[in-house]
Amino acid sequence: MRGGGPARRGTGGPHGADLAEVADLMLRHGSRSVPVVREGRLAGIVTRRDLLRSISRADPVVEAEIRHRLGFVGGPRRWAVEVHGGKVSTVDGMDDATDRHVAEVLVRAVAGVIDVRIAVAERI
Repeated sequence: MRGGGPARRGTGGPHGADLAEVADLMLRHGSRSVPVVREGRLAGIVTRRDLLRSISRADPVVEAEIRHRLGFVGGPRRWAVEVHGGKVSTVDGMDDATDRHVAEVLVRAVAGVIDVRIAVAERI
């Protein structure tokens, strides 16, 4: 739909379509929403807001997923993690450059992460 008007023939997305396909369909047709069609009948509507909600996540949810993933790299107590507005600060308690690189890749792959800073814990 353009500007909230009726859907044009052929612009509907199939039930079960990938969100990237739906976003591409919206961009190609200048739509703000796309009807979802199942067996030739309207099954629902996906809006731009729906797409944004699918990638936007609350910081505590993002932090929990990061902690889970980092638990596979040196255990759950090795990493200190804080998330504020999608920006992640992580401290490596063991000072291993290779593991920090792996950690950064894992953290960047979490939906909702917009920036990553990994530091080394200070030794006393």
